[in-house]
Amino acid sequence: MRNELSPQKGNLDVSTTHLTEAVLLLFQTSRDAVYMFFQLASILLSRSALYKQPEDIVSSVKYFRFLRTNFHPLDSFDIPHYQLTSRLVRALAMKLMKGSDDTTRDMEEMTALTHEILYSGGVSSLSTIDLIDAIVPFSDAVAETHRLDDANQPPERAIQTLRQAMLLIPDLRVSYALAHCLAVRFLMAHEISDYEEATTIADKIVAAHIPGAGLTPTQRHAIELINVLVVSRLNSYSRPEYLEDAIHRLHTLICLPSLPDQDRARLAVSLDNVERQRFNYFGITGKSGKTPPNTSGDYLSYFLLQRPAPRECGASQFLEKTELLKEILGTIPDVEITNVEAAVELGRTLLPLQHSSDRLWYLPAIMFAQILLQAHQRTNRLDYLDEAIITHRNLRNVSAQKPVHYQMGEGLLRSLIARCDLLHLEQDTEEVMQLFHEVVNDGSAEAFRRFQISYGWAHNARLRAHPSISIAYETAMSLLEETLVFSPTLQIQHFLLVRVPMEVRGLPLDYASYQIETGQIKQAIETLERGRALLWSEMRGLRTSIDQLRAADPALAERFAAVNRNLETVAMSVAQSENTEIGDGEAGTDVFSRLLLRQRRLLDERVSLITRIQSLSGLGSFLKPLSFGALNSAATHGPVIVVNQSRWRSNIIILHKDLPPSVFFTPPNFHDRANQLKGQLLHAQKERGLDSQDYDFTLASVLADLYELVGKPVIERLRQLNVPEKSRVWWCPTSAFCSLPLHAMGPIPSDQGDGLYFMDFYICSYTPTLSALIESRKPNPQPESLYTPSLLLVAQPETLPGARGEIDVVQAVGSPVTTLVSETATPTSVVAGLRDHRFVHFVCHGLLETGKPFDASFELHGGNLTLLQIVRSQLPAAEFAFLSACHTAELTEDSVADEGLHLAAAMQFCGFRSVIGTMWAMADTDGAYLSKYFYKYIFSESSGRRGVPHYERSARALQFAVKKLRRKRGVTLERWVNFVHYGA
Repeated sequence: MRNELSPQKGNLDVSTTHLTEAVLLLFQTSRDAVYMFFQLASILLSRSALYKQPEDIVSSVKYFRFLRTNFHPLDSFDIPHYQLTSRLVRALAMKLMKGSDDTTRDMEEMTALTHEILYSGGVSSLSTIDLIDAIVPFSDAVAETHRLDDANQPPERAIQTLRQAMLLIPDLRVSYALAHCLAVRFLMAHEISDYEEATTIADKIVAAHIPGAGLTPTQRHAIELINVLVVSRLNSYSRPEYLEDAIHRLHTLICLPSLPDQDRARLAVSLDNVERQRFNYFGITGKSGKTPPNTSGDYLSYFLLQRPAPRECGASQFLEKTELLKEILGTIPDVEITNVEAAVELGRTLLPLQHSSDRLWYLPAIMFAQILLQAHQRTNRLDYLDEAIITHRNLRNVSAQKPVHYQMGEGLLRSLIARCDLLHLEQDTEEVMQLFHEVVNDGSAEAFRRFQISYGWAHNARLRAHPSISIAYETAMSLLEETLVFSPTLQIQHFLLVRVPMEVRGLPLDYASYQIETGQIKQAIETLERGRALLWSEMRGLRTSIDQLRAADPALAERFAAVNRNLETVAMSVAQSENTEIGDGEAGTDVFSRLLLRQRRLLDERVSLITRIQSLSGLGSFLKPLSFGALNSAATHGPVIVVNQSRWRSNIIILHKDLPPSVFFTPPNFHDRANQLKGQLLHAQKERGLDSQDYDFTLASVLADLYELVGKPVIERLRQLNVPEKSRVWWCPTSAFCSLPLHAMGPIPSDQGDGLYFMDFYICSYTPTLSALIESRKPNPQPESLYTPSLLLVAQPETLPGARGEIDVVQAVGSPVTTLVSETATPTSVVAGLRDHRFVHFVCHGLLETGKPFDASFELHGGNLTLLQIVRSQLPAAEFAFLSACHTAELTEDSVADEGLHLAAAMQFCGFRSVIGTMWAMADTDGAYLSKYFYKYIFSESSGRRGVPHYERSARALQFAVKKLRRKRGVTLERWVNFVHYGA
């Protein structure tokens, strides 16, 4: 082998001059000329790397190509074939890095040559240096050519070649190029497998960092790549586990001690934004414990999070223009009408003239579409609205970004609905309805947001009598359920429901009203049951009976029960200590994140188990929503009166065991009148106080109006249905009626004289749902005792002067009584006592926390027994609870009425079949008096009561005792109206 010419700096110019002359003289006839030509191409390649002269690399590529094409075999000229191929790859890579005039051709050729080296046995013929000299430049060129901000996908062959190269070359630059290409493809095609492979590679690059040493440029690029990837995945697939993974990854990267400050600042921006997204979803703050700045929710913030590091892309003109357009958008609501046109025209000058290879070219147009819609809203100019529609529509067609596609769908919807309202064009209506369908089924947005839009779909479809009404309502109902599953704990689920606008919360009620309107009465009952008390229903599903399943498949039953228990533990957790680390978790993973990720794993397993269970013989309906036939069994012991308050048209439905549902329509002002009555009552409570004369007057007025609104037509219908007076009836109210005393409507004119109320005609109970009532009647696992049931008395007399008298009354009822009083009545001892007693009687303070229904509690010694602690208990043998405390059947202010989250409902849920509670604060002296007559009735074995379980006597016993209280001198209206009965 001849000595190669030295490619060192200093002799390159003279070497190339001599070689050029020699080639001209000897090329056609001498084998030496071919070899020297190869040397010339090699020296030009080396000189190009030193002097950055573009003509050198162009010539080098040209010469290497000439040799490969015209001389075979090259080895006969003392030129190793794979050595030339390797150098041509390097030359093409340098050409691409400097800016090729034919990028596509050069990329394809470079990839094919590298593929040839790796797959055709040439690797063994190359020295390690030659191999690295080819593969590393190839990798760099592919990454540089297909940048994160470009709109061109890397070819699959290039990716496959990089995969093979990574296996052969232990160089982080090769690994990074593959991760980079996969990231580019993920940003465009959103295939989750690309994300997973890219992040796995990038993680390994970062993990190769030597402690104490600085980060290499490749490792810094890998960190930035992870930043872009986690944010992009989160915005493309709105799943809570992706949100937690993004927070965890970003926090871990920020904590790297060797990370330069500028890189840490970029990651901090991303972390602040994803933590804000978490706060918006769940009300949970980040690791700092502070609410992150409100920078999320707009298009610009989303793309700033994905903006590549400086190596990948310079300051994008489109981002700069978008920032200027954002400023213009912010001024439109404040400027004078005459200046709106100037603002729009200024914005128009910032639009790009044509498409660009920059992936973010359309950002200015996105912001301009918002400007146009805002300008229309300020001026009512139709041309602005028409242009906004065209702009949104065009952007929706060209954008490869899932979030942008979704957001443009929302913008187009708003614009088209505005034009529908103005012009009533049929084609606009059809496009609106089709868009609703597409947007609400777009998985790139979180379920909570899509649920709100689905309500808009149902509302608009019904308003315009569109055929999609039923589909819209069904979609909205499904998204409502999905919204709850999105969150791990009951408290956060309630937080999400509270965030829903009041009118949107009425979705199940509106859907039921539509079904009634179209004659689908039974389906309406099913809808009301499915869409109310969602949190109780979810928890009840976790405690569903598995006796039939155990008989069919014991192992499957046990696994299903275990998953349910674990899910219940998660659901009832309190995720307030977000900054507390969990010992067995990953570093940087907070309590909430652990809860959420555990919930997601358990939910996936539960869904799989339910599918298996439903495939078993006889278990096809396992955990499916109850049919009307099953729901109607709630009326077995007496009519159930469902009051459906809908803004469209309210209805009252009476379920009867032997008759079809009886439905009657209400006056047009029924919905608003109910809200007014609730408002009057709550305002008087808050401003005047329960013991004021003003409150009694307000209550009397509300009860009289309620009788005219509800009581009178219900009594008339019950008589038409031949329901005898003194029969048991159950109220199942919705919305405002959950806070109104339906049992005490009146006074009612009667032959017996004035001063009679609804409870004088029928024995009233309440139930939050039909399922809750059905559950309260299921056979007790322990048979009814032949003797009076044991009773647990829980009392705190130190803070209640009248409690001593009530304690004496209860202890003298003639039944075995276990007394936990004062310091013996702690939350722990009370929960333990509940497990051993069928009856319980509380004499203590009941407390409410505004906006925190799960913190409603009984005040005990050493702490409070909260609603959440009660719900955690499982007391299948429990029968009756007398809650002689304030607010036990009252909804916490700022809670969701149709969820029925109060202490009485919690007692019913954990196992008590019948519960007596209070709608507001109670007078201290009423407890002893009421208890005396209540227990006198319930434990009497007079005619008609023998054989009736004691807990089933409780509703009549309460009526008996309340009548006694009413006759007591000085007892005001609010004092006896206060007491209500729940359950069987």
